[in-house]
Amino acid sequence: MCYKEKMKKVIIFIGPPGCGKGSTAAVLCKKYGLKHIATGDILRSEIEAETALGQQVKSVLSEGKLVCDEIMLQIISKYIETHSCAQGYLFDGFPRTSDQANGLTDI
Repeated sequence: MCYKEKMKKVIIFIGPPGCGKGSTAAVLCKKYGLKHIATGDILRSEIEAETALGQQVKSVLSEGKLVCDEIMLQIISKYIETHSCAQGYLFDGFPRTSDQANGLTDI
């Protein structure tokens, strides 16, 4: 198998609430068979499941702060490991920082 065949599509959507990311993401995911990864949904899921990471996220968000890069990367990595998609992924709201973008290449 050549290198190109091993590569998955990765699309990143970043924008303010209400700009149409979700609607456009749904169309692209359906067309290309991608898994939609909405970070807000994943964070809420971790909090509701009361995981160790979810407890950390809840604490940070209750203080009105952004979740740090390290925790975000752990959560995204965990999600990808448990929700594989052969075609690739569409990230909605991630990465938000250059460290998250660099960390994404290691996942």
